[in-house]
Amino acid sequence: MTTITVQRPATIRVPRAAPIAAAIAFKLLDGIERLVTTRRARRVGIERLVTTRRARRAEADRVAEAAAVRRYADEVRALDPRFAADLCAAADRHEIA
Repeated sequence: MTTITVQRPATIRVPRAAPIAAAIAFKLLDGIERLVTTRRARRVGIERLVTTRRARRAEADRVAEAAAVRRYADEVRALDPRFAADLCAAADRHEIA
């Protein structure tokens, strides 16, 4: 028969002021979050405008790049039809992404 030694950790007492300090910290963080959220809500209109312009510019760039790849695929089609098909597929994926 064997014996096993099981150690029991010592209990740790919670400091008396810990719940009060935690409540104060959470209220402070909640107030900061509300302040940041309010300021962010004011800037949303400007951010949306900038984001929309960037998205339109990025989409136009993607379309132009895909068109350039398709033109190159048309040039290469007589020499290597499979490579041209791969280029066209890549242009389609790039335009969608």
